[in-house]
Amino acid sequence: MIRLMKIAEDFGNILWPKRNILDIKDLMLFGSVAYGGINPKDLDVLILHGSTLLERFQEIAYSKIPDSEKLSRLSNQLKEKIDLIKLLRGTQIEKLICENRFNSYYMHTSFFNNEIYREEWILRNRKHSQKQKGEFSKKPFEETIFEQGLLWNPKNKRYDLPAQERYKIPSLIFTSPQNQLSP
Repeated sequence: MIRLMKIAEDFGNILWPKRNILDIKDLMLFGSVAYGGINPKDLDVLILHGSTLLERFQEIAYSKIPDSEKLSRLSNQLKEKIDLIKLLRGTQIEKLICENRFNSYYMHTSFFNNEIYREEWILRNRKHSQKQKGEFSKKPFEETIFEQGLLWNPKNKRYDLPAQERYKIPSLIFTSPQNQLSP
């Protein structure tokens, strides 16, 4: 786990200084690395943003193409703003991406105030998380990630800020009947 936490911290150190260029509001680590699971196999990061470009990329992010191709496509879309491939070249992050073990999720900040976007995001990501994990967890995906999520702390360059403290999400979001997805 220490190795994957170090890679997550490297990701924060590389991406956070570019946050204004990419309109990134927060980076959140979740999953087995965030909650201290035994022998985690992959890294799960949620990128909270205000970017239409990152929002459009979300569809590519969930496609079945290899993650290295996804990185290439995102880098191509961002080419006028940032050279993502150059930033990640030779890092352990790039290696995890090439091994399809770096799972990046994207959430526009309108999730917190736009019911239509929130419902669409929930449905899309529950379907995706079901494919990834093979089954639904006992709690909805979006609830789980905010419960276990740790936000990037630029002061100490670690993921140590509980996501629930910054993002007060009404529980009705998680229990609303229209947000329930049947298996």
